[in-house]
Amino acid sequence: MMFFFVSITVFSQTIDYKELAKEIEQNNLALDYKSSIVRLHRIISDKNSENIDKSNAYYLRYQLFKRLAIYSEALDNLEEAFLFGLKSTEKDKITRKYGLEKAVTYCEKLEYKQAIYELNLLKIDQTQLEASDLGLYLFLKGIEALEGKQVYQEAVSRFLESIDILKKDYPQYLPVVYKELLRAYAFLGKHNQVLDSYQNGVTYAEQFQWNSELIQLHRFMAIYYKQIGEVRKSLETSQLVLVLATRFDTVNLSSSLNTLEKQLLEEDASLKRKRYIEKVLQVFLGFVLIVTGIYFVKYRRNIVKQKSITKENERLRQDYESLISKEEVTRVEKENLLTDRQKEIVILVRQGKTNKEIANDLFVSENTVKYHLKIIYEVLNIKSRTDLLK
Repeated sequence: MMFFFVSITVFSQTIDYKELAKEIEQNNLALDYKSSIVRLHRIISDKNSENIDKSNAYYLRYQLFKRLAIYSEALDNLEEAFLFGLKSTEKDKITRKYGLEKAVTYCEKLEYKQAIYELNLLKIDQTQLEASDLGLYLFLKGIEALEGKQVYQEAVSRFLESIDILKKDYPQYLPVVYKELLRAYAFLGKHNQVLDSYQNGVTYAEQFQWNSELIQLHRFMAIYYKQIGEVRKSLETSQLVLVLATRFDTVNLSSSLNTLEKQLLEEDASLKRKRYIEKVLQVFLGFVLIVTGIYFVKYRRNIVKQKSITKENERLRQDYESLISKEEVTRVEKENLLTDRQKEIVILVRQGKTNKEIANDLFVSENTVKYHLKIIYEVLNIKSRTDLLK
């Protein structure tokens, strides 16, 4: 297993990267890629994960897909690792590491021209590189000598320098370097060194369960045997390639992992929908509680107001009745000031009789009635006949 941030000190608030890398390595060595995918997916989809945690998780996914020779997925995940890494405090180191990893991935794809192109895009000061990065850089310089300048001895020197460093700091990558060293020795016609490179590469590939590189080593060796006329050995090695390719069916495994990822994404989508519905319900319930609270407050205010109005109306009624009562008492007192004749006239007026009818009943003139009425109005302090009827 290869670690992107093997030499970078990372302080994550959520995940211990070294422990995570060890866990993923153990899964991959056991060929349990599904467990690795699920574990890394959980980190990436967790909104509480730090940017550096997501960057590390994407990088480990990149390494997983690369060891399965699913290079398009590998490069996509490397890109995501880079983008999240840029948001962390380690962006300068991650930028260099990203460039190196992208270039070596094209080497593994056997797209050497693109690998050299990516290498030439890098502006690297070797003195600033940490050990594992320096090992990769020297490997890429060997590829440049092998495929670009075709100076095979220089390529060998670069590969050997890379191997010396990677044996200590990054042994997981040695199968790739030995595979290219095999080719360089083949161009130089050094048969024993070709065999040594082949055996060393196979040993490391088997140790780290890098099956795609193991197959590539056997394939390169089959081609080499054919070139030197060892037809039987070429056929035997080619047969071994077929056996391993069948055993490690990358196509079916890739399909299985894609199905797993779709399921994980569907679970995430379902969980998001559930959380969204829960939030909507919470907002709705909150709204209902607020409206209910407002209604209750207004209802209580209305009750209090209604009681206040009722109380005020009762007070006004009592005041009015008291006033009417006082007025009645006052009127009675004033009527007592009238003469008996005037009281008779008041009674007849209240009976609805006219002045003429009153005069006839009392056997007086109509003018006398009018005279008494004038006095009555003054005594009772009223303005007209109508007031007597009240």
